Amino acid sequence: MRKFLLLLLVVCAGQMSLATDLCPNGYDLTSGWNRFASRVSGSNFVHKTILEQYLEKQISAYAQGKFDIKIDSFSTSDLKDGKFKSLAATGENVVFGDVSASKITLNSLCTFNQLEKTENGNYRFVTDFPADVRIEFSAADLNRISNTTDFKKTIRQINQNLLGFLRIEDVKFDISDNKLWYNFTVSTPFSPKKQTARIGTGLNLLNEDIKVANTETSGKPTILSLLNMTDALNYVNPLDFSVKILENNIINADINEIFIDNDKIVLKAFINIRK
Repeated sequence: MRKFLLLLLVVCAGQMSLATDLCPNGYDLTSGWNRFASRVSGSNFVHKTILEQYLEKQISAYAQGKFDIKIDSFSTSDLKDGKFKSLAATGENVVFGDVSASKITLNSLCTFNQLEKTENGNYRFVTDFPADVRIEFSAADLNRISNTTDFKKTIRQINQNLLGFLRIEDVKFDISDNKLWYNFTVSTPFSPKKQTARIGTGLNLLNEDIKVANTETSGKPTILSLLNMTDALNYVNPLDFSVKILENNIINADINEIFIDNDKIVLKAFINIRK
């Protein structure tokens, strides 16, 4: 359940078919009369709210952000057994370790789901839990990546490949005009002053890998050619580091789509949290 909570801080037709295959075919629920009675009495709403608030509290123990979880349940007795129709989760301004996202939304895909309580008081899934995930990254989220150890290590490796002809001192990102912009600060042995290069890129999804393509540049041609020659843009692609928010050894994740909307990079994925 811990790994489920970490993700929450965080579909095409083929994936809908896959989700259907993962959903349970048979399950036991309380009688229709008992379900109706629990809704009329209000007990279903009370127990549903308690579970929602509990899950939100658990997420907040592992990540920063504002979280909201909504559960659609069958009845009070079913909910006590961990059985519910669907779950929708939203996290805003989420910070988890080195990764941050402006917004994460998750929506379950099955019409029946079940959790069970573990000995340590957390929950785990009794059934597979397929869901759609949408993650929005702002320029501030991407620039947070540039301060991580892994990112700085990658910059050092690129500088070694440049053999002293060029050295990347810093790189910052912004998102505008439907492009992801790299703003490099570089130095060369031929000039005492640091220089800048600005490169606007498009985003492509190739075999679930996010690639960038150079579409617009400003800066000295020699600097830009050296950066392109070493494929620096893809080596320091901030999205490669950002999608670590989906990585987990019990989760299968398939990225469907990536695009820019309102100066934010939007990533859509299908995930399955295995039982």
